[in-house]
Amino acid sequence: MAKSDGLAEEVSTVMAATSISDPALERSHGRIFIKTILNGAEEFVGRRLVVGGWVKTGREQGKGSFAFLELNDGSCLANLQVIVDAAVFPLAQLTATGTCVLVEGELKKPPEGVKQNVELRVEKVLEMGPVDPSKYPLPKTRLTLEFLRDFVHFRARTNTISSVARIRHELAYATHTFFRENGFRYVHTPIITTSDCEGAGEMFQVTTLFSEAEKIEKELKQNPPPQESDIESAKLLVKEKGESVFHLKSLKATKEEIAAGVAELTKAKESLTRLEERFNMKGGIPRKDGKIDYALDFFGRQSFLTVSGQLQVETYACALGNVYTFGPTFRAEHSHTSRHLAEFWMVEPEIAFANLEDDMNYAESYVKFLCKWLLDHCIEDMEFMVKNFDKTAIERLKLVTSHRLSEFLTREPSNFWKTLHARNLRTRYLTEVIFKKPVIVYNYPKSIKAFYMRLNDDEKTVAAMDVLVPKVGELIGGSQREERLDVLIQRSAIRSLYQEKYNAGPQDETAVLVKFSFPFFGIHKVRRVWEEIARHRNSSAVSPVAARKHPAASRVADSRSILSGIFFLLLVCRYWRASRRNSSAFSSGGHFASFLTAATRNSSFTLVGSCSCRFRSVGSCSSTFFPDLQPGIYRYSFSASPICYHIYTNLTSSPLFVPGIPVLLPLHLNPDPLLLICSSIAGLPLEPYEWYLDLRRFGTVKHSGFGLGFERMVLFATGLDNIRDVIPFPRYPGRADL
Repeated sequence: MAKSDGLAEEVSTVMAATSISDPALERSHGRIFIKTILNGAEEFVGRRLVVGGWVKTGREQGKGSFAFLELNDGSCLANLQVIVDAAVFPLAQLTATGTCVLVEGELKKPPEGVKQNVELRVEKVLEMGPVDPSKYPLPKTRLTLEFLRDFVHFRARTNTISSVARIRHELAYATHTFFRENGFRYVHTPIITTSDCEGAGEMFQVTTLFSEAEKIEKELKQNPPPQESDIESAKLLVKEKGESVFHLKSLKATKEEIAAGVAELTKAKESLTRLEERFNMKGGIPRKDGKIDYALDFFGRQSFLTVSGQLQVETYACALGNVYTFGPTFRAEHSHTSRHLAEFWMVEPEIAFANLEDDMNYAESYVKFLCKWLLDHCIEDMEFMVKNFDKTAIERLKLVTSHRLSEFLTREPSNFWKTLHARNLRTRYLTEVIFKKPVIVYNYPKSIKAFYMRLNDDEKTVAAMDVLVPKVGELIGGSQREERLDVLIQRSAIRSLYQEKYNAGPQDETAVLVKFSFPFFGIHKVRRVWEEIARHRNSSAVSPVAARKHPAASRVADSRSILSGIFFLLLVCRYWRASRRNSSAFSSGGHFASFLTAATRNSSFTLVGSCSCRFRSVGSCSSTFFPDLQPGIYRYSFSASPICYHIYTNLTSSPLFVPGIPVLLPLHLNPDPLLLICSSIAGLPLEPYEWYLDLRRFGTVKHSGFGLGFERMVLFATGLDNIRDVIPFPRYPGRADL
C-alpha cells in the first residue's frame, strides 16, 4: 500500500501547487492523510502540512495556553497529535470529542520520552465543525456494539467500527484482485429479478401497485371522477363534431374549413378519452379473477429483490468462461439471530469447464488469498481486534494460509444431516473440535440441496460442497451445476422429487399426504373417501362445486358435525395431557386441521374443502385452499408468515382413517430434512426459468460455482460475534435505519 500512499501524496501536492486563476473558485488545501504522514514520518518532518480529521480526545494544558488534540481521519487506526496555541484559535471550541477540524502547520519531532513519533504544531485553523458535548451521543467512554447500533450514522467514528470498515474494504479489494489475477470477469447481475434461486419463497417483492393505488385514491379524492352525464355529453359533442365535418365535406368546403373542423373533432375525442379514463379509475390494488393483476405493475409481472445472482451470472459463464458477481442480496426472513441479515453481500463466481474438484480448489485458494491479504495489508486493524475482541483472530488467518483444507465426505448423508447440519454450532464442531481447522464437506444428499446441483452417479447425492471454518461455521457453499437438460427438468419437478423420496408409483391413487413445515412438522393421511365419484368421473378433474353436490359429499356432511366434534374433543384432551407431561415441547401450541376430502386423477388432486382450529395461544390462523391450482405447493396463511404445504401422493392408508369423515391427526416433532429447505425449486413454475433451461438446450457446458457470504468472511476475520456489526448499515426485522 506504500505505492498508493505515495500516489495520494503526489496528487495532493500537485493540487496544492496548482495555480487557480479564477478568484471565485476556492483553492484546494491539498490535505495529506494521517496514514501517509505516520508511514513516512521522517520524510515529512519540518514541512508545512494540511491535515483534517475528527478529535478523539482533547485537553487544555499550561493553564489554558495551548491544547493537545488527538486527531483521526479514518485512514488508519492511529491518531496524530496536534498542538494548538490559544492565540491561534479558541481552545474550548476544539477540545470536545467529535469536533471536526482542518488545520495547517509544521510537522515536528516531539521531545524525547513521549510515545508519539511526530506531532503537528498548528499555525492556522482553516475549518472547524463544532460539537456540543452535552448532546453528542458518543462520549469518550467505552461503548458496547449493541449501543452503537442505535447510532449507525455515528458509529464509524469509533475505533472498532472504523477498523471493521477498513478490514471490509481490504477484503473487497482482495476479492477483485484475486479474480482478476485468475482470469475472471466481473459481471453486474440484477438486483431486481423474477426468479427465485433458492426456492424458499422468502423474497422482498418489488411493486409500484401500492404507490399507484395511493396516487389514484388521492387524485380521486381531490378531483372526483366525472359522472355518467358528463360522459354522455362528451359523446354527444363528438357526434356533433363528426357530423359537422361530414357536412363540410359534403358541401365541398375549403381545406382550411375542413381542417379546422377535424381539429375540433380530434380535440373532442381526446377530451372524451380523458373523461372515460377518469371515469374508469378505481382505487385500491388492481385485481383480475380475484387475484392481484401484476400485468399492471411496473414490470408487467411479479418481481422481487434478488436472493442470489448465481442464476444470472451463469449466462455469462456460458459465454465468457470464468466470471463472478459481487453485490447485495436480500432475504425476507424473520430471523433475529446473530448470523442473519435481510440485506447482505455475496461473492459468487462461476467457472466454465469445471467439475466439483475445480470448484473446491478455487474456493480454497480464494479463502487463503483473503486471509493472506489481511495479514499483509491490514495487520494494524487485525491486532486491534486481537487485543479487544478475539485473541485467536490472527492465528485463524495464519492457520488457513499455512494448511490445506481438510476434506470430509458425507458417506452417510441421512445420519450426517440429522446430527450435524441442523444447527450452525454442529457445523462448527467439525472445524473447532474434530479437525481444528477449516473443512470442505462435499457430496450432500440431494433431498436437502437445490435443484441446480449436479446429481451424482449414485442418484442419492449431489456434487455440492461447503467450506466450514472455525468461529463462523459455513463460509462458502458451492456445487457443480447440473448441465444435463433431462436431469435438470426431472429434478425441478416437485412430483418427481417426492416420488424418489417416498418410492411412490406414478399411477397410484390411494392417498394424499400433507406435511407442515412450521411451526412443527405433522403428517395428515387422507384415504380417498369419494370412491363413487372417482369411479364415475369423466376425463376432467372433479370440481369442488360438483363434488359437494354428489350424494357421497352429503353423507360426509351429515356425519361431519357429530364425529368431528368428538374427534376434536379427544384431541384437545390428548394435547392437554401431553402439555402437562412436557410443557416445553408444547408451549408454542399445536395446530391441527380437518381436511374434508381429496380426489385424485393420475397423481393430481383437488382439495375440496378444509377447516382449521387453534390449540392454546399462538395467534390466529386460518387456511385457504385454491382448488384450481395445479399439484404442487399450497400455502397455509398464518398471521405471522406463510407456510408451505408439500403435497405427496401414493401413501398407504392411515390406521386412524375412518371412511366418510374428516381425519384429525396431531402434529408431531419429527423433522424431515426435505422440508428444511422447501424442497429445492419444488412448486415453482417453470416459465420464469425457461431461459435457464435454454442454457442446457443450446451449447450446454459443464460448469461449477460457489457463493461466499461476505459478512461471514468479515466475521471470521475480525472475531466479532454479531453480523450486524460488520456491515455499514444493517437491515434486519424491525430496523432499516438511514
